[in-house]
Amino acid sequence: MNERTSWPGGPWLGTFLLPAAGAIIATYLTIRFVFRKHLHGTLPDIAEDVRLSTTGKLTVLGIIATVGVLLSCSALGKSLGLPTLLCAVVVGLFSTLRDRGILFVVARGVSWNVLPLVAGFFVIVESLNSAGGLRFASDLIDKFNDWPALGANLSTAFGFAVGSNLINNLPVGLPYPTNWLARCLSVLILAPTYR
Repeated sequence: MNERTSWPGGPWLGTFLLPAAGAIIATYLTIRFVFRKHLHGTLPDIAEDVRLSTTGKLTVLGIIATVGVLLSCSALGKSLGLPTLLCAVVVGLFSTLRDRGILFVVARGVSWNVLPLVAGFFVIVESLNSAGGLRFASDLIDKFNDWPALGANLSTAFGFAVGSNLINNLPVGLPYPTNWLARCLSVLILAPTYR
């Protein structure tokens, strides 16, 4: 039984590639328009030849290897958390082979005060789950299936946008498993096709 499985990212790209490209283009055009006076001018002529250091070249190789590892894990349907952590540690150590001082520069550059904040988000999500808040939110979104497509799309989009602005996007999107979000989004985004 030789059954070929498709790449898990295929449906995601089919759904989000065009909107993501549109968002990037709209952001670029908006920034270019708003800051056109500040962006107008000439650049100074840089006479020196800037070359990437050996440490920089090692880092680039590590990033390329990380991309390969994460794409492979994604294609195989594996979790990306542990491979991301391991790749970050390996690339960090690999990049410091030539210059040990870089490790301390990187460690000083990390925003360590963000870690408790992110951990707090996980606590918030688990608290919501324990209190039944996630089940309530899930049931509420399931009721959008009975709404007209436009109303369901707008309500979901604005609901997630308001929630993300109130309590950050991590605890808003984190509680919902990927397959649940994909089902919800496919029902809401593709609803006009089916109605």
